[in-house]
Amino acid sequence: MAKRHASIAVPAIQELFTSPVRLWHRSSNVPILSAVVPDDFFSAYLSNGLLQMLVMLAVSIPVYVCATASVPIAAAMVLKGLSPGAALVFLIAGPATNAAGLAAVWKMLGRRAVVVYLSTVGVTALLSGILLDWIMGSIAVADGAMPVQHCAGSPDASGTGFAVALLALLITATSIIRWREARSSDRTP
Repeated sequence: MAKRHASIAVPAIQELFTSPVRLWHRSSNVPILSAVVPDDFFSAYLSNGLLQMLVMLAVSIPVYVCATASVPIAAAMVLKGLSPGAALVFLIAGPATNAAGLAAVWKMLGRRAVVVYLSTVGVTALLSGILLDWIMGSIAVADGAMPVQHCAGSPDASGTGFAVALLALLITATSIIRWREARSSDRTP
């Protein structure tokens, strides 16, 4: 049992120290993308939102991009004319799929599991992107401006209420987990 915990802990510790380096390396592509790609690239060459989503889905599946590094890349692509829905497709499908992960799933679970997994991720990403574009289109106002509310100063009562409720939920969940662990350790001879 101790050997199993050591096999989990060593990669976790390595990830802790190497993750910032990899994040910096992957995020360094964002300035290159911003400098090289013209401002209206996506809207000029891929004017249809669904076409943008399909291209982002096709690009994001084989490319390895972690969830942390995909956010600045998606933001840069939105600034270059990509629809928010297509960026969401990239944000969902990119971190969820990559060639190495799919090969591992294929080897362990088989071809059918990979097909089901890819189909689920693809359909979910596309439906989420379509829904986001629809929501963004329905709340847009004149001249492409979006209604924005800025909160300066002290938080309002609803924000504080949500924070207190979340804190209570976290304390309750932690207490339940500790209670279950104590109960299961009492049963073990």
